Amino acid sequence: MATIIKSISFKNFYNYFGEFRDNTFEFTTGINIISADNNMGKSKFYNGILWLLKDQVYDSDDKKFKPVGSSFVRMASSKAKSIGDPFEMAIKIVYANNLGEYEVIKSVRLTKQNGEWISSGQVIEINETSHG
Repeated sequence: MATIIKSISFKNFYNYFGEFRDNTFEFTTGINIISADNNMGKSKFYNGILWLLKDQVYDSDDKKFKPVGSSFVRMASSKAKSIGDPFEMAIKIVYANNLGEYEVIKSVRLTKQNGEWISSGQVIEINETSHG
């Protein structure tokens, strides 16, 4: 049973500011290559997948994998932090297998309290999308 990732979307995640519709990457059947100049978000793209699958991110400064609970504020878009309070940070993956098509969303809400960002607990949604 093959599982095919159809798309990945980010919401206020690192340098991916804005809604899912503003930061969606569609994949084609076969091998897809992610290529971009330095500082364009390739590592952050990878960290989105790590967050979704392993609940961790790779900290390139410390060269270590870290649990996301200690990294939410760092993972959030700087622009979102400067504009909105509260706001949601999230990743969404749409995938398909021979049983159907599914959407998985992992999100966290950030709110400013007494000058510091506080994150709510993570929320994971899984929806079947093949039948609307």
